[in-house]
Amino acid sequence: IAGLRRAQALKKLPAIVEFVKDLLEQEIPVVLFGYHKQVVEELIKEFSQYNPLTITAETSSAERSRLVDEFQTNEERLLFIGSMVASGIGITLTKSSTVVLAELDWSPSVIDQAVCRCHRIGTINPVTAYYFVVDNSIEETIADVVVEKASTFAEVLEND
Repeated sequence: IAGLRRAQALKKLPAIVEFVKDLLEQEIPVVLFGYHKQVVEELIKEFSQYNPLTITAETSSAERSRLVDEFQTNEERLLFIGSMVASGIGITLTKSSTVVLAELDWSPSVIDQAVCRCHRIGTINPVTAYYFVVDNSIEETIADVVVEKASTFAEVLEND
């Protein structure tokens, strides 16, 4: 299944790249997440002319802090690309109110954590998250499972 997910993500990259480039041309800061290493590497290549700040599993903690600070404070740096697992927790990216998820995880909490990098205490603008899901695909199944899990979690928490 992992191979199918990665292949699906790679096939939809042109649409994601076009969408994100449109946002960047409007000078809208964007946080872009991928799940698979190959997908993140392709995103970094596709957006090289925008000089994106990137965090992957190979990024040291000191470098992570520097990259986050650079994104937050440098008005010219409009694109942050991260691995959903490596940069989906413990960092603040409130400069952007636009999150694009090139891929989904099976866990609603992983997805929520990624989006919450922009939606933190002190966030001024509402955060908009874009999910690219292909109809009748493994991703649509994942999206259905994620929605069902999130609904179940919410129901359990409401009944406590």
